[in-house]
Amino acid sequence: MLMLPPNAVTLLDGPLASTRNTALDYTLALDPQRLVAPYRRESGLPLLAPSYGNWENSGLDGHTLGHVLSALAYASVTHTPRSAEARERLEWLVAQVQECQAAVGTGYVGGIPQGRALWERIGNGDVDADSFGLHGAWVPWYNLHKVFAGLVDAGWVAGVAVARDVVVGLANWWLRVAARLRDEQFQAMLVTEFGAINGAFADLAVHTGDARYLEMAKRFTDRALFDALVAGEDPLVGLHANTQIAKALGWARVALAGGGREYLVAARRVWDVVVRDHTLSFGGNSVREHCAGDPWAPFVSEQGPESCNTHNMLRLTGALLELGESPRPLVDFVEVALMNHVVSSVHPEGGFVYFTPARPQHYRVYSQVHECFWCCVGTGMEHLMKNGELVYSPDATGLFVHLGVASVGEWASRGVRVRQPWTLDDAGITVGIDAVGQGEGEFAIHVRVPGWVDGPVTVRVNDAVISTRVEHSGYVTVTRVWSAGDRLDVSLPATLRLRPAPRNAPFVSFQKGPWVLAARATSPAARAAGMPGRIANDARMGHVASGDLLPLSDTPILVGSDPMDLAAQVRGAGLDLTPFATLHDSRYTLYFPHAATASEAGVLAHRLSALDQEEGREQSRLIDHVAAGEQQPEVDHHFTGHDTRAGTTAGTAWRTATGHFGYTLTNPTGEQVAGTLELTFLEGVTPGAMTCAINNTTIDPATYVDPSNPQVVRIPTQPTSTLTVRINAATTTTPPLTTVKWHS
Repeated sequence: MLMLPPNAVTLLDGPLASTRNTALDYTLALDPQRLVAPYRRESGLPLLAPSYGNWENSGLDGHTLGHVLSALAYASVTHTPRSAEARERLEWLVAQVQECQAAVGTGYVGGIPQGRALWERIGNGDVDADSFGLHGAWVPWYNLHKVFAGLVDAGWVAGVAVARDVVVGLANWWLRVAARLRDEQFQAMLVTEFGAINGAFADLAVHTGDARYLEMAKRFTDRALFDALVAGEDPLVGLHANTQIAKALGWARVALAGGGREYLVAARRVWDVVVRDHTLSFGGNSVREHCAGDPWAPFVSEQGPESCNTHNMLRLTGALLELGESPRPLVDFVEVALMNHVVSSVHPEGGFVYFTPARPQHYRVYSQVHECFWCCVGTGMEHLMKNGELVYSPDATGLFVHLGVASVGEWASRGVRVRQPWTLDDAGITVGIDAVGQGEGEFAIHVRVPGWVDGPVTVRVNDAVISTRVEHSGYVTVTRVWSAGDRLDVSLPATLRLRPAPRNAPFVSFQKGPWVLAARATSPAARAAGMPGRIANDARMGHVASGDLLPLSDTPILVGSDPMDLAAQVRGAGLDLTPFATLHDSRYTLYFPHAATASEAGVLAHRLSALDQEEGREQSRLIDHVAAGEQQPEVDHHFTGHDTRAGTTAGTAWRTATGHFGYTLTNPTGEQVAGTLELTFLEGVTPGAMTCAINNTTIDPATYVDPSNPQVVRIPTQPTSTLTVRINAATTTTPPLTTVKWHS
């Protein structure tokens, strides 16, 4: 099922057009000379301006440019208010990348610090890979994928011929390097997050007809994960979510390029598991960037669903639609994710959201244009230019209208142009379609009936009610000879409905029509707590809403099963439900604790209070902490290591080493404090297995093992504002470390 091309869909006034325009303004506000600085530096050319900071000068240098290329490519062809400006900026940036590539002379081009030396080591078979580092370089393939995909989009979406030449040169450079790698060395490299470079190579194969690129796309298959998924297993719990979603996106692109049905099977398996077990009502998934094993985790953590994941899930969904998968469940997901998570992840005045907490009464943080260069800023700029890409698709029978979105779609091959306004009232939504251009002969218009529809669907043609039915596919179909000026109206009744949390967690949210509802937090405690860091600076952890966690027990427990009755309980608590996509600059509650009966509510209240007490004790003493083996917490704490690896056991991440690894913890107040370093391992610590250096003082952790729990080590620390911790292997592999906590 192919969608209408991007230049055939024009978004009209509405939330998707508004957020798209805001994202484009943000993108064009960036200084192009600073964006290309890492590329010029790495190619030996003089800088036109200094590089940006934040993630752009701390190891992921240059990743933003790739996203910007994709964003501008789509913006230049999708009838945005600044399309011409986007095209001019795109051509200038591509010319800069071409100049950098020519200066290197091998076909390689990138902003990765000391990238040429890194790739030479890898080409020689020296692969020291960890979950987010190759020889200590921060996810270099993830980084390179961004500019690779951006050049593909510039070349074949926007038609910039120079970009085609540059990306073919880059691809051919890698073919030469990869020819020197044995399969086991290549697989070792894939331990490190690599984005969807598999999909980018597959797309290049389609565009160029060069089968070598499809073979390379298939070589970028993480066999351990892929084989488990094809076998029907669920290996995702405990894994970094977006790493796996991006792989699945790539597999779907490989399937589209003719790489084999097993790639579709693996991609669809990821989609099914993520949507069923890890996706919340507004379309987002993950906790602390990972597929959580604990169903309660999303409602406790301040690091809720990551925006990148949803953008990539939408791209994966689009690929599955192209592959002919049944559209109804796929587009139901598209609608809720697009209208809720995507729209809400952009501040109306500019700024992108990294984490959207589902914890009651927490808040979001927004980026600043010249300060913050997180992954979710890049994917936000890029993906919001594609807000209209999944609205329409033609086939041999007619035109499918998948989403009720204010837009114009042009089906050029049939000479058909439809304009879709839509209206919302208390009863539901009316999708109106004006056939403003006359097509050739008879054809069908298929309009999706969303899963949230409650009641009979009424269909009118030119104000006359006609008899029709919802097909098994979930669409109503009207077939006729359409004339200019004809109008089709499909009324979709919506009532308030409940959206229970995944995996039977005792929380519930509300939805009406496509919109998930939330309540603005208005309690005195919420006002007093404020929203520290709501507008982020370039601090390493600036993307996290690190303000106070308000007690879970302060949120009313809703009792019963009737949506209207539960909404009345929300109002009775002094709260108003409103579309989450419109709620900004406030603490909020998306999910409420929920029980079927009063007795169950009492049990739930006890558990919430116990969690609050445990959190209170921990937060009162905690200075800083690291979740070992989790990518972002480790990067945020200046991870270093050699001969070390990360993994998961029963959903718990860990890190071990036959060499060493370490972190730097910091007191955010800057004060020097004495305290305790607490190390928690998966297994007991035995004497002589390892040493631990704290601010360069070496000790034997076995001396400080908690006698009641041999998996926990507590080491007193001297007054300091910074704690450097290094774990060194002694005679054997270190026991798997799960957490590092610095307590006062």
